[in-house]
Amino acid sequence: MKQNNSIALIATLLSICTQGQVINEKLLTGKIIANAKPAAGVHVLNIVNEKETVSDSLGVFNIMAKPDDLLVFTAPNLEIHRQSIDEENMHQKRLDIEMFIKAIELQVVYVNAHPEINARALGIIPKNQKVVTPAQRGRYSQPNGPLQAIKIMITGKNPALDNALKVERNIAALNRLDGIFQDKYYVETLKIDKDYIKGFQYYCIEDAEFSSSLKSNNKWKLMFRIVKLAEIYNEMNASQ
Repeated sequence: MKQNNSIALIATLLSICTQGQVINEKLLTGKIIANAKPAAGVHVLNIVNEKETVSDSLGVFNIMAKPDDLLVFTAPNLEIHRQSIDEENMHQKRLDIEMFIKAIELQVVYVNAHPEINARALGIIPKNQKVVTPAQRGRYSQPNGPLQAIKIMITGKNPALDNALKVERNIAALNRLDGIFQDKYYVETLKIDKDYIKGFQYYCIEDAEFSSSLKSNNKWKLMFRIVKLAEIYNEMNASQ
């Protein structure tokens, strides 16, 4: 009987502590400044409660937080900023955040320095459209028949089936990605033109690190990686 009472007491205390943490949460209002100007489209994430928001055209944002929470601020053109929330912040009328513009490092331009950037990555050519070399064109132009069947049996490889599976995987990845980031995030935060959102999504799922994070549903890693990919993608579009 004493053991049951102890368990009940512990459960009650844990419940009270959990409720206390939620009660301590408060809607914080803040303003983000970069280069002495309001920073719009900055993604704000509370690592502890996983709440997120985006700053408006005046750099203002609102987010639920409590003492000891960690806010992370990210934008393609700004350095990442982390803000630990304390008791003083909780009583401030407004939380002022200063962010800094990323330094632009000039690089020597080499022809084909980024082979991963091509018409397919840009969305000009659909991902599921087959593109073959002249040598491959000659091979695929041969009629399918007994010899082709024998080759598949020997090698265990079926090019048509492999391509179909890849298309299915890409479609599944795009569906998962659509459920994570909305079009507003691509346009306002990542600065991706609305007409190029689908092409950028294709570009992202071809990235090994991004694809791995997407499969594991690690939104934290996805957020950091997609910002980097957006920088490369926008630089490439600007050079066209």
